Amino acid sequence: MKIEILYKEVCNLYGDLFHANYLKQQLKNFEVIETSLLDKPAFINPENNVKLVYLGSSSEEHQELIINALMPYKTEIKDYINNGNILIATGNALEIFGKQISCNEEEESRVIPCLNILSYETTRNLSHRHNSLFLGKFNDMEILGYKSQFTYTEITNNKDYSFIEVEKGVGLSPTSKNEGIKYKNFYGTYLLGPFLVLNPYFMKYLLKLLNEKDELIYEEASLDAYNYRLKELHDPKTVFGSKHE
Repeated sequence: MKIEILYKEVCNLYGDLFHANYLKQQLKNFEVIETSLLDKPAFINPENNVKLVYLGSSSEEHQELIINALMPYKTEIKDYINNGNILIATGNALEIFGKQISCNEEEESRVIPCLNILSYETTRNLSHRHNSLFLGKFNDMEILGYKSQFTYTEITNNKDYSFIEVEKGVGLSPTSKNEGIKYKNFYGTYLLGPFLVLNPYFMKYLLKLLNEKDELIYEEASLDAYNYRLKELHDPKTVFGSKHE
C-alpha cells in the first residue's frame, strides 16, 4: 500500500512540510510517493493502491498552479474521495477542492475556478490576515491548532461537511460554528501547527482508518506536548485572538 505527498516543492508554508516527514516515519509499512507539480499524481489510478494523499499550504500564486495541475484529473479525484480513500488538505489547500475563490482586492477583483468537487466557496482579501488560536472537538477528541489566513470559506448547500465543532476561536468563517471540511474521508482544515503533529489523537484515528496499530512514534512526548497545549487553551486567561493585519 502507498501514501502520496503532493507538491512538496511549493506546499511548504507554516510548518506543513513536516507532515511529509511525520507520515513517512509513522507509516513505515507504506511506500511513500512524492509527486511534483510536473508529475501525474499516482492516486488517480486505482491500480496504484494509494490509501492516503496529503496536500499542504502554499502561497496564493502556487495555489493557482496546483489548481491547474489537478484540474485535468477532477473526475478521478472525485472518484478517489467517493471511494472512501483518505485525502488530507491543510491550510489553504482545502480551498482547491471547492467551487471557487473570489478575490476581493482593491487593485483587482476576480474569481478563480477551483476543482468543484465539494460544495463550498472561498473569499480572499490579501489586505486582511486573520491570526488566532483554535480549540474544537471532533468525535470525542479535542482538536487544537493555529490559524493564519487571508481567506474565509462558506459551505454552500451541503450541511454534512461538518468536521470540527468550534469551542474557542474562529471556524471556516466568522459566523461558522464549524472548522474545516469533512466528506467521507476527505479532511480539509485551515488549522496549522502542523496539524497532525499537534493532534496525536487525530493521528491515531487516521491509523485506525488505515488498519494500522494506533501507536505513535514518540507517543509519550507527543501526548505530553498535546496535554500541555490543551491546558493552556483551557486557561481563561489565554487570548485566542481574531486580529487582522
